[in-house]
Amino acid sequence: MSGVSPASGPLGGGTTVTITGTGFTGASAVAFGSSPATGFTVNSATSISATAPAGAAGAVHIAVTNGIGTSSPVTADQFTYLAAPTVTGLGTASGSTAGGTSVVITGTGFTGATAVRFGSTNATTFTVNNAGQITATSPAAGVAGTVHMIVTTPGGTSTTSSADQFTYVQPAPAVTSISPATGTTGGGTVVTVTGTNFTPGTPTVAFGANAGSVTAFSATSITVTAPAGAAGQVHVVVTTPAGSSLAGTSDLFTYATGNPGPPTISGTNPLSGPSAGGTSVVISGTNFLNATSVQFGSVNATSYTMNSATQITATAPAGTTTVDVTVVTPQGTSAHGALDEYTYTFSNNGYSITLSASTTSPAAGGSVVLTATANKDVGPTPYGISIIDVTTGAEVVHVGSGASTTATVSQAAASTHRYVAMVSNAGGANAQAASTPVVVTWH
Repeated sequence: MSGVSPASGPLGGGTTVTITGTGFTGASAVAFGSSPATGFTVNSATSISATAPAGAAGAVHIAVTNGIGTSSPVTADQFTYLAAPTVTGLGTASGSTAGGTSVVITGTGFTGATAVRFGSTNATTFTVNNAGQITATSPAAGVAGTVHMIVTTPGGTSTTSSADQFTYVQPAPAVTSISPATGTTGGGTVVTVTGTNFTPGTPTVAFGANAGSVTAFSATSITVTAPAGAAGQVHVVVTTPAGSSLAGTSDLFTYATGNPGPPTISGTNPLSGPSAGGTSVVISGTNFLNATSVQFGSVNATSYTMNSATQITATAPAGTTTVDVTVVTPQGTSAHGALDEYTYTFSNNGYSITLSASTTSPAAGGSVVLTATANKDVGPTPYGISIIDVTTGAEVVHVGSGASTTATVSQAAASTHRYVAMVSNAGGANAQAASTPVVVTWH
C-alpha cells in the first residue's frame, strides 16, 4: 500500500477512497480496520476504488486481500474517521445586513473545514484558526433576520442549534446633507434629504419636534415638505424601523422669519458659459428664501435649487451675448447691475477671441489696459474686433483689421464694469465669437 485519497471521511461512511499500491489483481477483500468496505472495484493492479463503511472516530488501516495474502499495515494506508463539526458559540451574534461583520466561531472538529455558511450563503471569507475556532466574514443579506451559521468539514456538516444563530440587523439611517438648509417659519419648503439606509420600510422625517410630509423616498434620498416651526435651527431626523438618524451638523435646518426685502445679487460663479447652456451657476446674494423664479435674461433657468437665503444654484439655459440674472421671490425682483451679469461665450465660423486686463482691481481714476486677441486676422472678412463695456452697453473700441487690439479704460469713481471682446461688426452686431468676460472693479 502506498497511499489513500482522501485520507479522511465522516463517521457514517460513504466516502469513496482511491487506494494505490501494488499487487491488487484478483483482490478479494478491502477492509477499513476490522470492517469490510461497503463495496470496492479493482481498477488495475495498482489502484482500487473502495467505499468506506461506517466507523468510530479515529484512524484505521485499510487492508487489501488477494489470493496471496493481506497487505501489511503502514502509515500510508491510514484512513481517519472524523466526527461532524459542532458549533458551540459565536463571538459576535449580530451584524449589519450590508455584511462585513467578523465573527469568531467556536466549537469542535473544524480542522479541514471546506465551507462556512450564514444560512444558505457562503461566508465572504473564513480562516480555520485551529480545530476549535474559525474566523468568518458575514456576506450581505437582503433582509434583516436570524440565520444559522453552518460549518462543513470532511467529517460532515454541523447540526443547527441556538448556539449558532446570527442575526442580521438593518442599520439605522444616516443623514449626510439637506437641501435647501433654510426655510420660512410658515413651513412649506420642499427639502431633499440625502443619506443612507432610508429603506426598507417607509421613513418618517422630523424637523425638530415636528413631522414633515414625505412625498418620495429611496434608500438614499427623501423628498419632504417642512412643517411650520419657530425661528432658529433644528435637526432633521429620519426614522425607519431600524432606528433614527443621529443628529449632527449635516442635518441642521434653519427656520427664518422670511425675507426682509427683495432679493439682491452680489455675484455669479462662473461668470460665463457656452451658448448651448447647461452650465451650473452659483448665484450669491441676499433674501433668496422661497425664490419663485430664476431667469437668465428673459429665459427661465433650466432648473434651480435654493441652497440657502444667500445662495442659489441654477442651470443656465441656452443663450447669446451678456444677460442679467434675475431672482424673484414673494418680496420682489432683484435689481439689475454689473454683479448679476452672465456672459454666453461662443465661437462661430472658425473664429475665437480672448480678453485680458492689465489689472482688475485699480484705484478709482486709475487706468486699465484691455487687450483683445482673435485667433486670426479679421481684415479679409466683413467683421472686426470690438471691446464692449457690457455694464453700460457702450463700445470701447472697434477695429476692422488685424488679430488684436487694445483699449485703455478708466472710471473716476468706485464702480464695477464687465468687458467682453467680440469678433463682430461695429457695436457687437453679427457677432461671430465672444470672449470670457473680464470684470474690473475700481476701488
